[in-house]
Amino acid sequence: MAANQSSARIHNKREIIEALMREGDMSRAGLSKKLKLSKPATAENVDGLIQAGLVLEMGEGNSTPEGGRKPRLLRFNRLYRGIAVVDLNYTYPVLAIGDLAGEILAETKLSISKKAGKEQKAEILKQAIHSLVQESNGIELGMIVLSSPGIFTSDNKLVYANPQHGWTDVGLEKALADHFLVPVVIKNDMNAAVLGELALGSGEGCRNMVYVSCGVGLGAGLVIEGNLYEGKRFAAGEISYYTDRQGYGERRTIEHRVTIEALLSRVEEDVQKKKASEPVLQLRAKKESLEFSDIVAVAETNDPYMVGIIREIGEELGFVLASIGALLDVEKIVLGGEYLAFFDILKDPIQEILDQCTPIPPKLVPSALGGKVGLLGGFIFGRNMLFMNLKL
Repeated sequence: MAANQSSARIHNKREIIEALMREGDMSRAGLSKKLKLSKPATAENVDGLIQAGLVLEMGEGNSTPEGGRKPRLLRFNRLYRGIAVVDLNYTYPVLAIGDLAGEILAETKLSISKKAGKEQKAEILKQAIHSLVQESNGIELGMIVLSSPGIFTSDNKLVYANPQHGWTDVGLEKALADHFLVPVVIKNDMNAAVLGELALGSGEGCRNMVYVSCGVGLGAGLVIEGNLYEGKRFAAGEISYYTDRQGYGERRTIEHRVTIEALLSRVEEDVQKKKASEPVLQLRAKKESLEFSDIVAVAETNDPYMVGIIREIGEELGFVLASIGALLDVEKIVLGGEYLAFFDILKDPIQEILDQCTPIPPKLVPSALGGKVGLLGGFIFGRNMLFMNLKL
C-alpha cells in the first residue's frame, strides 16, 4: 500500500511539473482543476516540489470573479539544474549547456586534432564544459548527455559503432562522470534527435513518427505511441542497412546510393564524362574537387541537372520511407540532416511515393530544429533522466 502511495505521489509531482512547463504560471487551484487532483493532494505535492527547488512561488494572480484573496502563482524552475550535451555527430564536437526547458544557455564548437589521444580529447571536453557552465552564470550541472552515432545499451555499453568515428573508444563517460560527479549517459544521435523533434520541433503533438537524417550518413529514430522505440537490442532505426535485391547483389546498401559521398561521386563521374551541366563543369574547373556546399549552391539556382540527381535520391529514399510507413503506420516522417538543404526538391518525389505505396500515407515534413536537433534532443532526454533519478 505504501509503495502504491509513493508511486502516486511521484506521478502527481511529475504531472504538476509537466503542466507548469506546458501551461506556464498557474495557481494551486488552477493545477488542481487542470490535473483533476484534490486540493489537499495538490497542495502537498506542490509544497514538496517547492522544497526541492523545482517549483518557485511567484507573484499574485488575478482573483476569481467572486473576489477573495489573490492566489499565489507557481512557476517551473527551468534553472533548477543545467544539462550539458555533447553532440558527437559532426567532424568536431558541438557542446551546449541548456536549461530544463530545452533553451540553450551557452554553446561552442571544438576543433580537435585527429591526432589527439584519448586523454587529451577528454581533457579538452572537460575544460569546454567548465567554460560553458561559467557562461551560463555558473548553473549547477545535473546531467551530461553524449549524443553519438552508434548502438548503445541503456547502461551505456557500446554494441556497435563505425570505427572511423573516433570518439566511441575514448572513455568519455567515465572521465566526465569522475570529474563532474554527475550522471553521464550516452544516447544514439538519431534517438536523441527524434525526442527533440517530438518535444520541441515538427513532431509536437504527434504520437507516432519517424525522424530520418540523410547526408553524411543515413539513420532514423522512432517514436511509437508517444514513446521512444529503440528495439530489443537498441538497434532500431538503423535504416542505412536497408538493401533491395539489386543492392544485395552488388553488396551495396541504400547508404551507398544516397549519402553525400555517393552524391559527390556521381557528380564527379558526370564531370569526367562531360555529362554535368555547364555551371557544374565551370565550377569544377576552378577547383580540385567539389564539396557539398558547392552542390547546395548549384541546386539553389534550380539547375536542371542537379535537381534531377537530387530527385533521384528522393525516389530512393521514398521507397525506404514508404516501407517504414506501411509497416509502422506513422503519422509523420521528419526529414533532417544535411539534406534538409534540399527539402524543397526532395519533398515531391518522396511524398508521391509515400502516397502511392502506403495504405494511409504519412506526411513528410522538414525538421524544425535543423542542426540543433542533436543538442535539443539531448536536453529532452537528459531532463527525462534527471526527473527519473530525482527522489520526488
